[in-house]
Amino acid sequence: GINSRLELSHDYAHSRPALLTFDPSFGCRFPGSFCLSSASFSLPVTTQATRLEWHASPGTRFANELLVARQRSHWSCQPGVTTFPDIAVQADQGELIAGAADFCVGESTTEHLIELTDNLTITAGNHRITAGTHDELIRLPRTDPLGFQFHNRWHFASLDSLEQGLADIYTATFRNPARGAGPLSDLRGGQVGFYLQDQWTPIPSLLLTAGLRLDVPTLSTRPLANPALQSALGFDNARTPSGYRIWSPRIGVNFDAGGDGSTILRGGAGLFAGRPAYKWFDAVYSHTGLDAIHLECTGANVPPFTTALTDQPTHCGSPATPVVPYVDLFDPGFRFPRTLKLALGVDRRLGRGVVGTVDLLFTKGVDQFFLSDVNLLGPQTLATGEGDRVMYGTIDGFGSATPARRAAGFGPVFRITNTRGDRALSVTGQLQKRFANGTEIGLSYTHSTSRDRFSAVADASDDDFGQVPVDGTLENRNLAPSAWSVPHRVSFVATANLPRGFRLALFYLGVSGHPYTYVVAGDANADGAGNPFDFGFRSNDIVYVPRDAGDIRLAVPDPSGVLTPAPASAYGQLNELIASQRCLREARGRIASRNSCRNPWTNQTSARLSRVFPTRRGQALELIMDVFNLLRLVGSDWGVLREAGGGGSEVALLQLLGYEPGLGRGVYQLLPVDR
Repeated sequence: GINSRLELSHDYAHSRPALLTFDPSFGCRFPGSFCLSSASFSLPVTTQATRLEWHASPGTRFANELLVARQRSHWSCQPGVTTFPDIAVQADQGELIAGAADFCVGESTTEHLIELTDNLTITAGNHRITAGTHDELIRLPRTDPLGFQFHNRWHFASLDSLEQGLADIYTATFRNPARGAGPLSDLRGGQVGFYLQDQWTPIPSLLLTAGLRLDVPTLSTRPLANPALQSALGFDNARTPSGYRIWSPRIGVNFDAGGDGSTILRGGAGLFAGRPAYKWFDAVYSHTGLDAIHLECTGANVPPFTTALTDQPTHCGSPATPVVPYVDLFDPGFRFPRTLKLALGVDRRLGRGVVGTVDLLFTKGVDQFFLSDVNLLGPQTLATGEGDRVMYGTIDGFGSATPARRAAGFGPVFRITNTRGDRALSVTGQLQKRFANGTEIGLSYTHSTSRDRFSAVADASDDDFGQVPVDGTLENRNLAPSAWSVPHRVSFVATANLPRGFRLALFYLGVSGHPYTYVVAGDANADGAGNPFDFGFRSNDIVYVPRDAGDIRLAVPDPSGVLTPAPASAYGQLNELIASQRCLREARGRIASRNSCRNPWTNQTSARLSRVFPTRRGQALELIMDVFNLLRLVGSDWGVLREAGGGGSEVALLQLLGYEPGLGRGVYQLLPVDR
């Protein structure tokens, strides 16, 4: 109808990626490990989204925009094989990984999202007032969460031991029989938001904007309360951050300095809050300490080896007390992430059809996601031989760490809380030109610095504890480059009209490489992350960079577990690597800083060729062909991306084999590193 438009759309997407290789522990993530195809799994995902949008303008003063949307996403985890358990075999200087990724057997879930947005705009004189609401409901049911990693794992010291069926380590994380067979969690949450904004034009060349937003997050279900946790540590794991108010004021200005559009000044400031990653919350609901039991068996206590997945041992060969794998909970004062932002910009017509733009954006974290293990007693000693590394427990002569726990009956107890101090500053300059024949070109450059205390990179919150390298102490981490920091970014785009109605576009993007950190494969600070029994967490301990060969002890394990001195060539290889990497050279004699190393500059090129074919009644059909990684057509090596550690933010450089208490340092094996 007149001044009214109704739009209904439905989107269907299905993806079934090729088999992926993954291991609950270190697995194929580190050099020296090789996964057989049986250790793979697939994650098919089907998503359907329906969207209804209605725009109406009844009269000249009123306008309304209504959006109602629903999304349903179903995914399942399908292992490569389901006939035998996870098996790791020591072979030469590496490990062979085989067997079912049984932590995802039968894993499937369907996630639901319902969203409602309505904006009512009223024009009154030189004021344009908008009142609106944004509301959403989210349901994340879980069966056996992928992040929980239920698994049975057998480790063999050699291929001969495997042939004889004599395992030296057996670990298992299995469902607590007392918990029943129902879902482990059913997270139902949402957020109700209201906002009011006034755009005021006191004079034709000046636009002032002021707004206020109120959000109220809700979690309608609670995690299953763990009385033993309350008794042992005094924490109530059933508390949730629900029902509190988040106020977000903001202001903005837009000024036409010349009154003719040749120079536009822009600026704004405000607090901004957003929806968190609910995957972090899911761990609180499924990891209550009542859902699973973890078993660790070594040496003579390892039960007889069996390949039947349905008949895996639930006890060690001799009595051993199963432990709670880990617990997640909310800090009573936890708040959804919120940031303070300040933006300034200017647009200037420079003549000859050239437009120049300069933008500055400053962001400071007010309430940022943070994770800590509240079942650690805190710093115990300092590793004086490793730059005074803060130790949270002890390490024995075989490199196995024992964290100092407040409650021995519990493993890690991860508390989701907030931190402050994260900050980012970016400056962007851009030039654009449009020619009379329809050709357009644009060039931009951005310089930015981004520093934070905790770059949460994992899907599940508890995984982040073992994937964010410790720079400082666990509770007071230093500001360091963010895992997503991009100091330099250059982009270029050009579009041109070709004969016969064709249009060509070329794109170039050059960015600084991803930052990364050299870490220890093992638990160098005894905080529980990086142990052979680390429940799937990667190491979070940054390497100590030795001054010379006398500042570190390198060794090589033989099949019997005895450590033999490493050859002199190993010290030479380590020294060569340190000398070749600026981030390591500058860290000699101390623990390196988080994300102080950076991968090489990367280039991305693509092209688009399109043509519009007119049809009947003013309609048209457009055909588009995109070519990605265009330079690959020029040379087989062009456009190839090479990154340390395969693109991960942590690169294992040293493997912890033992410890020298008298010298306050570990005994390490040098690992092969791709540079």
